[in-house]
Amino acid sequence: MEEEEIFNKGNISDEDLANDQRQEEATSFCFAAETVLLPESGEYDLVSTLEPASMLIEVLAQTLEPLFRRVVAEELELKLEQNITFTRPSPVQLPQTQALEIPCLKLVFPKNLSLPIFTGNKILNHDNYPLQIILVDLNSTGDQIMPISLNPAPKVELVVLNGDFPPRGCDSWTSQEFDYNVVKERNGKPPLIIGDLIATLKHGVATFEDIEFTDNSSWIPTKKFKFGARLVAPGTNASFQGRVLEAIIEVPFAVREYRMG
Repeated sequence: MEEEEIFNKGNISDEDLANDQRQEEATSFCFAAETVLLPESGEYDLVSTLEPASMLIEVLAQTLEPLFRRVVAEELELKLEQNITFTRPSPVQLPQTQALEIPCLKLVFPKNLSLPIFTGNKILNHDNYPLQIILVDLNSTGDQIMPISLNPAPKVELVVLNGDFPPRGCDSWTSQEFDYNVVKERNGKPPLIIGDLIATLKHGVATFEDIEFTDNSSWIPTKKFKFGARLVAPGTNASFQGRVLEAIIEVPFAVREYRMG
C-alpha cells in the first residue's frame, strides 16, 4: 500500500501540487478565522468576537498576503508568456531582387504621342517619328537631357499601362507596382500591341518602329492607356547593377476602333 501511495505521488502533476498547496492554505485560513471568531466552547458570541477585531485583521493579513502574492505572480507570469508567444513578430526577409533600391538612372519618353490613336495605325510621336526611349540621369529634367550610354547596351521593353498609373503627383514607384499595372490583351484577343516591342539602348536611345494597337481602350475602367518602358532583365548589365526607374508617358490616351468608310 505504501509503495502504491509513493507511486501515485510520483505521477502527480505540477498543477495538482499547486492546487493542493492552495487548498492547504485555504484550510489554514479557515482554521485561523475559526480560532478567532469562536471561543473554546464552540459557541458563537458576537460581543466576544468584536473584542479581538484587531487580532482577526492581523490573522487575515498574515494568512492572505502570501496567497495573494503568489496568485498575482503566477497570473502575471502566465500573461507575459502568452504575450511573448502570440505577439512576437516573425522575421521578414525580402528577396535580394525585391529589396527597395533607390534608382540613380531612369528611362524617359522625350516626346508625347501623336493623337488621336486608332487600332491598326502606326504609333508615332507628335513630330511623326517613331517612339523613342532615352536613358538619363535620375535628376534630369526639362528639354536639356543627355542620354547615358552603357556598355554592353541593355534592352528595353515597351508595354501598355493603366491610364491612371501612377497616381497624380507621384513621380516614383517600385518595380512591383509598375509590373502590376501592365495591361494585357483581353481573353480570346490577339496581343494588345504588336511590332518590335524590345529595342536596344544604342548610345542611350532605343527606337520602337512599326508599333500598333489591335484593340481599343474602352474595355478597361479608365478607358485610357499609357505607354511604359522597362529594362529587360534589369540588373544583369555588366557595367551597371543598380535599379533603373521605368519610363511612363505623361499624358493618358484613348485608343479608338478604326473603321473604314
